[in-house]
Amino acid sequence: MSEVYSDTVWDVVRTLVLALIARQAYNITRDYGEKAGRWLALLKGSAWIAGIAFFAAAMTGNPSCEVPGDPLGGGCEQYADDGYEPTLEQRGARFLFWALMLGLPAGFGLMDARRHANNPWRRPDGPE
Repeated sequence: MSEVYSDTVWDVVRTLVLALIARQAYNITRDYGEKAGRWLALLKGSAWIAGIAFFAAAMTGNPSCEVPGDPLGGGCEQYADDGYEPTLEQRGARFLFWALMLGLPAGFGLMDARRHANNPWRRPDGPE
């Protein structure tokens, strides 16, 4: 298979995986918004999204160790990607990508939760 075909197949697979992640963010936020109320879902969802995006930005470009160094002193004798260190803008772009990738579907899921209730922003009443 030529390189053009394999690159296209890889792009399709990557796009489908990102769509699946976005769909899960939508479903989880919608279900939690129906169960616990929109405000709580908004607060917890925002914290989770910011945490995941911050983790992704922090892990951008950090080299992985191929040959570990001294077991007691730590360190690494050989890095996999020659110690690439991204700029602050690259880390910010990665944070923005994941914040939007998870935040927009989660926001739509939040707005879809309990839209027919009398007071959709409050916690639902218990069984009567």
